[in-house]
Order: sequence, then C-alpha cells, then structure tokens
Amino acid sequence: MLRHATLTVISSAILFGFAASPLYKSIGTAQAAEPIDIQAQAAPSIAYDVRVLSDLSGVTATERRLTSTFEFTFSNSGDKAANFPLRFKLPKGMQVLSYQLDQDAEQAMKVGVFAQHEFSLNVKDIPPQGQRLLRLKVAHLVTPSEMAVDLPLSVLRAARSSSIQAAPIEGNCPVLDTKLLNVPAERNGNDCRFFLNAAMANSFERVSISWLNFLQSAQTDPLIKRATVEAMAPPSPIAVRPERPKVEMAAMPYKADVSTKSGVSNVTVTGSAIRLRELPAPPVKAVAPIVMDRSAETAVAYYPSYSQVQNTAKYQEYKENPWKRVAEEPVSTFSADVDTASYANVRRFLQRGSLPTPDAVRAEELINYFSYDYALPAANAKHPFNVRTDVATSPWNKDRYLLRVAIKGKDLAKETLPPANLVFLVDVSGSMSPADRLPLVKSALKLLTTQLRPQDQVSLVTYASGSRVVLPPTSGAEKNKIMLAIDQLVAGGGTNGETGLRLAYRQAHAGMIEGGINRVLLATDGDLNIGVTDPTTLKSLVENERKAGISLSTLGVGDNNFNDALMKKLADNGDGSYHYLDSLQEAQKVLVNEYTSTLATIAQDLKLQVEFNPNNVAEYRLIGYELRALTREQFNDDKVDAGDIGSGHTVTALYEIVPAGGKGNVDPLRYGNDNPKADTTKNTALQKEMALLKLRYKQPGESKSQLIEVAIDKPSASKPAIDINRADPDFKFATAVAAWAQWLRGSSLIGDFNDKEILSLARSARGEDKYGHRAEFIRLVELAATMKPNPTPDPISKR
Repeated sequence: MLRHATLTVISSAILFGFAASPLYKSIGTAQAAEPIDIQAQAAPSIAYDVRVLSDLSGVTATERRLTSTFEFTFSNSGDKAANFPLRFKLPKGMQVLSYQLDQDAEQAMKVGVFAQHEFSLNVKDIPPQGQRLLRLKVAHLVTPSEMAVDLPLSVLRAARSSSIQAAPIEGNCPVLDTKLLNVPAERNGNDCRFFLNAAMANSFERVSISWLNFLQSAQTDPLIKRATVEAMAPPSPIAVRPERPKVEMAAMPYKADVSTKSGVSNVTVTGSAIRLRELPAPPVKAVAPIVMDRSAETAVAYYPSYSQVQNTAKYQEYKENPWKRVAEEPVSTFSADVDTASYANVRRFLQRGSLPTPDAVRAEELINYFSYDYALPAANAKHPFNVRTDVATSPWNKDRYLLRVAIKGKDLAKETLPPANLVFLVDVSGSMSPADRLPLVKSALKLLTTQLRPQDQVSLVTYASGSRVVLPPTSGAEKNKIMLAIDQLVAGGGTNGETGLRLAYRQAHAGMIEGGINRVLLATDGDLNIGVTDPTTLKSLVENERKAGISLSTLGVGDNNFNDALMKKLADNGDGSYHYLDSLQEAQKVLVNEYTSTLATIAQDLKLQVEFNPNNVAEYRLIGYELRALTREQFNDDKVDAGDIGSGHTVTALYEIVPAGGKGNVDPLRYGNDNPKADTTKNTALQKEMALLKLRYKQPGESKSQLIEVAIDKPSASKPAIDINRADPDFKFATAVAAWAQWLRGSSLIGDFNDKEILSLARSARGEDKYGHRAEFIRLVELAATMKPNPTPDPISKR
C-alpha cells in the first residue's frame, strides 16, 4: 500500500496592498468531507506522486480565483500494464477546469462546477516498470482578504510524506496549524520549512494553505515570495473584516461524463454550481502591477518575475569549451564521466521554482543521465564495451556537423557479480535533519538493502561532531537487522567528515573481500565544518584508499548549503560515481534500477582522445566535459586517473564541427602554419577521414591500459551527414539535452536555438521511454521555459 508521495505547491510572488489594520480576518475554510482511501482503489503495483503548482498572481480586487495544477505521476512496478481509478473528494471551493494525460491535448471540463463532492478519472494502460503523467488544472474560490484554500485530504493521506518550504515575511515564519498540533518551522537560510510524515497526515481533520498570518503584523505592503508548500493548514483567526463577497449556493446538480480519450476513461465530476455575487470593486489606480493604491485597501495584479533564488551551495566554476582551430589544436582529450548528479540537481532547482545556477549545469551529466539503446558488445568481444560514431547536421546551424561518440558497456546480471563489501557512511550532523536529507538517505539505503544477496555484507558508519560504527559487517541475508540500524539514525551536531571517512575506510579494510566489490558509499550534503575540511587533504585520503582497492561513491542531498564541488571531486578521485538524490524515485533509479551499474566496474580509467584531420575539419568544440579535460600527454600516462564505467553504462560525447571551408569562429594565425594538407594528401586512405578516435582503459584490477582506435570518415556525396531530424531517437534526444544544458547556462554557442525547438526535437525522440525519464525531461523543459525568457540572439554566434 502506498505510504509516500510528494505534494508540492509552488506559489508565485504576489503583492498585497492591505493597510495595517486589525480588521482583516480569515473566514476560514469549510471542513473537508470524509476522505476516500485512494490507494485502496488501485492495483498493488501502482503508486503515485503528486505535485501541485499554485499561482497566486491572478488574485486581484475583482478576480476571486486562485489557479493550481495538480500533477500526478503514476508508476507501475509490476510486469503488466495496469489502470489507476483516481477518485477523491473535492474540498469546498475547488473547481476542476481541465485534465491532460502525458503529452496529449488538454481536455477542458465544463466551467462553473465547484464541489464538496467527488472527482474521478480512470488512468489506463500504465506500462510495466513505467509511468504516466496526469495534469489536473483546478481553481479555488478565494478573495484577496481571505487567502485560505483547502487541499484534498485524501490525496495527502495517500502521500508518503509532505514538506513545506515558505519564505518568511518581515522575518517571521508562517504558522502550520492542523487543528491537532502545531508543527514548528525550521529556518534554513532564507526559507522556513515544515516537515510532516504519513502518520501525521492521517491524523488531520483538514489541511489548508493560508497566507493570512503574513498579514497580521504587516506595517507595510507585505510581499509574499515564492514558496513551496505541502499540506499547509490555516492560521488562527484574527479580527473580523466586516465586508466580504457574498457567496450564494444554487441547487444546480451537475455531472459530466467525458467520452473515452487516449489513456483515460470515466471522467466524472459531481457538485453544485456556485454563483459569486460581486460587491462593487473599490477604485484601483491604473498603475504598474507592484505600485499600490493604499486607499483602496486591496490588491492589483502582480505578475511574477522568475529569478534565481540566492543559494550558498558550492559549485566548481568552469567556462564552456571554446571553438578550437584544428590547424593549431588538432587533439581533444578528456576522461569519461558517468556521474548523473547535475541533472537531478537541476530538476530540484526547477521543481522548487528557480532556475539553476549556471555552474550547477554540466552538459555531460545531463546527457549521460539517460539510458540509450546502443548495441552491447558481443559475448566474445575483446573489450568490455562497444564503440560507435555517427555524424549528423547541427540543429542550430545547418552548415555544421555534430559528431556523436557512443559507448555501451557490457551488462552483467546481478547474480554474476562478485560479492560486495559495502560501507554506508552517513552524515548525521544537524544540517541533515530536513526531510530531503537524512530521512531521504535512510529510505534510499533501505532500498539498496533490498537488493543485497547473502554473499554481500554491509557496515554502517555515521559521523557528526564525532564518528561511530553503528553496524559492523553484516550479511546481506540479515536485511531486517540492517534496516533496523538505518532506522535508528538521527541528526544532530557538527560535521567532521574527515574522521568519518577514515573510520569508514577502516571498516572497509576489516571486511575486505579479495576480488570482490569493496566500496564506501558516502551520503551527505557536504557541509563539513569540523576537523579537516580542506578538499585537497580529503582528496589525497580518497586517492590513497583507491590505490589500496577501496572505491568511493557519493550520494548528495540538500540545497542551499550543498557542497556539489566536494561531492564530485571525492567521487572522481575515488573511482566511483556521483549522484544527487532529490527524491526517493531518484534513489530507486540509482540504487535499484541501476544497481549493477552503480556498484560493478567493468572498465577503469577510460580516456578518450579525438584527433581531427585538418584537411577536412576547420574547427571543433566538445560539448561538456570541461571538468574532465586532460592534456594530450596524460592520455598515454597510466598513472593518471580517469572515469570508470559500470556494468551496462552508456557514455555519450558530442562534438560540434565546422567542416573545412566552412565559416568558423576563430581567425587563423597570421604567422602560423595554416596549410597542413601535405600531412594527409600523400595518403589517400587518410583523405576520407574526418578524425581518429582513440580510447584507453584498464581491466579492473590491472595497471596497464589497453588501446582502441576508431577511424571516423568525413561525410561525402555517397554517405552524407544524417539530417538530425531523421537521426535515430537516441541521437536526437542526446542533442536536445545538450542544447537544453547550453540554453540553461545562457550560452551563445547555440545561437538563437530556443526552448520551443528543443521541445520539438525531444518530443520526436521519446522512443520507448521505459521509466518515463524522457517524458519528465520534456516537462522540465516546459517548466524552465516559463521561468526564463528566450535570450536575445548573439549575431557573433551565427558566424
């Protein structure tokens, strides 16, 4: 039975023009009808997450409706397609306006039906191990002076957990009142946070969102900033306001049965129409939205301006790879990277209502977050991965090419993996107390525990002001014992990560399995403040242990104090991967669906080097991998560490290329040797080559690398470059993700290629999308587009 899901209400900024007066009062909200047990109606294999996006900007002196979008993500863990008959009671004042399934057209409902009744809709054909997205657009009857709305209690009771994040007004946090208890706020930077669990939600009689407490002590125009709210209740009433709109209930029963659409059926809303008799609107000055007429004692419309929320997280700064002339720098060298943290972190930024900081966007991690249907190596192949290359036209400049390098690692069955010696190293310092940190980590580690085999063993080490062993090496057969130890973790104290790392490595050595998987899994927000905090010292510790046969992977959590730079550095130097957990679904992806990829290494220190033929290529640039760049000499140096590839991993790299004779971006040198044709014209075999791809890697446990070389032919009349719009779905989708990463950073290197063109390319490349990750990407592009206007094209970038 479903116990956890996330309900998020994102409120856009709004400005009210209330005078400081004790006359304003909440009339309250009607107590919701007895809720329905939503999950009892569904198949056991179906779970859902719900996200509510609420926009207050339309509430004005004359407009009484607050609009919201409820996004239900239905996940099917079974091996057969299943349906979900969604049915819940609507609180008084809530109106369903429309619904939309996945990327289908939005279907409008009959406007004018409010309810204290039910909404039902049958979501059909949720694919096995896949997802479907349902959007409900709803309206709530409110007034500017009575900013309180009920949420469907049934939806919250079926949720796994709920949290509230809200900006303070005049330095004061809002109050969360559920009638039975007051949940205290936790200050976290500029935010106030509340955290609820399923047991608390099931004890509520009503859950409401209310902004009235912001007005109680307002001496100036209060600005309600963007807030992320889940399961918020109304504050205590204050003084009565004598005037409020009259609401008349009319006995006008309404029932709508919508004919079956793709994926849904039996759409029914029952309720009674509500007519709102407006009082004469007080005069409002015709001024800019945020300028208030205080004598009117009401609000004028304020349209939100999206901007980046100030954040103290630490990200490693970098500049995008520039264009390079082949005549001057013909060789590009970099390390493979299978980290996926950047994508999950970008998603967290967007779902909380802000654009990501540019340095949080790493194109290679966004591209490699997704799985691609590349061909596996043959069973008797000499190398543990398969390599292919393709050339297509660039979607943002048809006179240029995109070169794709695609790598697919051999896929090992979990049963064939060597035994694992894992050490869970968990940060339990005070900064880990919020629900999206230690509670999420605990749930994630329990998911991983379910995947353990009897031959595996786990230790649990924690650190805060000090460090301790919570669980000595324990067989994977004793899952209950491991989960009990995880359940006992609580947060408090400082963050002495260095002592925790040393103790974890001692535990790993104590349980060392010769020929097995020996790995420390570090889960933290990276906010070290006690003991050794120097990244260089920590890096040295991790490197020494890597050489001793113990790798390190990192799971990052948190937001405004999150140390992304340290998490990535530790994983890169520990021969591990770095992932960011923004939800339990992400933990499911990393620790369950990709269990073998996360833990089992098939190739170590994979380096790539591309030498471009100056006879056929004028300029090139590598998209992403800025933080994985290597020198030309380091390619052949087996002592230089590089990225490891896990079982079944895919690695994708994209180059943009200006062919010889094309209009480039870099002026040639006046005194340089800019005519190197003699090097290739003597060899007719080389004339048709565009580039030579070389790869070096080590078999696990070996110190000497092996070399792979792949010649890449230039496009020709007999074999032209593929039109990107006709390329295979994986090539198109990777290109769309690469474009979006650059668009998020405000890059001029893609010219005026915009969000609409990115969406078009991505939508044409969804493919099978087993887990719904590509559909989610499309939704994130849509969401980001509402926060960021299209940049003004830079004419230089189109040269």
